[in-house]
Amino acid sequence: MKKLDIPFLCYKDTLSNESPFFFFHIDLKNDEQKALLDSYFVSICEGKDSNSTIELAKTRLIRTFKTKVNDQDWLMGATAELYLHFFMKVLNFKQEFLYTNLEEKSIKKGFDGVYKDDENTLWFLESKSGADTTQNISHLNKVKEAYKDLVDKFSGKKKDDKEPNDPWWNALNHAKVSDSSKDIKILLKKLSDNYVQQNYPDIKDYNIIPCGTVFLISKEDPEGFNDITKIRNEVEEYFKDKEFKNLIVICSTQKSYNNFLDYLGVPYEK
Repeated sequence: MKKLDIPFLCYKDTLSNESPFFFFHIDLKNDEQKALLDSYFVSICEGKDSNSTIELAKTRLIRTFKTKVNDQDWLMGATAELYLHFFMKVLNFKQEFLYTNLEEKSIKKGFDGVYKDDENTLWFLESKSGADTTQNISHLNKVKEAYKDLVDKFSGKKKDDKEPNDPWWNALNHAKVSDSSKDIKILLKKLSDNYVQQNYPDIKDYNIIPCGTVFLISKEDPEGFNDITKIRNEVEEYFKDKEFKNLIVICSTQKSYNNFLDYLGVPYEK
């Protein structure tokens, strides 16, 4: 297990199938972490070509977070996703979407993230998070949920007997405003066209990044949530018989989402 030389706690290892495994923790309590997030914040929320100041970008996001300040599940999900997008930036992945939704004041829908690596390979990220106070919570179970959600999106599976939204159309619209390359937009348009015709792609032909985050809402440090070797080994065993082209697994333990609310400047009851 290798500790990475970055401004927050992060370890990297390789699973037996040669897939990278990452574990990280961000607390936003030191100036170096905050300055690094500052440098990426506008591009995460509004795209790399946005000319907004960080103050303006924060103001836009604050409006959304203020309406959800009493919704713990939403806050965990939104904070976990932003930390993951921040982490992917640090790893030099190119973001092909906006953190915010295009149609309303909320976090984006569809895939939680679409990325391109330095070899122009496209990756699809899904994030699941929960509180340590939840029964049977674990990083592995959240990673399982993320993988299942990816499988469902690729396969067009109905949820509660309702037709699912086309994740490729959403990804295409985000790619357009993210100034993605023409080849990415052509691929996403083709996938969307096929999806409408119920011609679904096979996940074994695509690169995926399932992610699991656990928040320590109990303000304690329960045994197991920071046992990185145990988490890594459980993840390795789970993916031995799963389908994908290439895989990256990211797990994270966060002590609180309040640190991110403080960073934004969102008022809440302490």
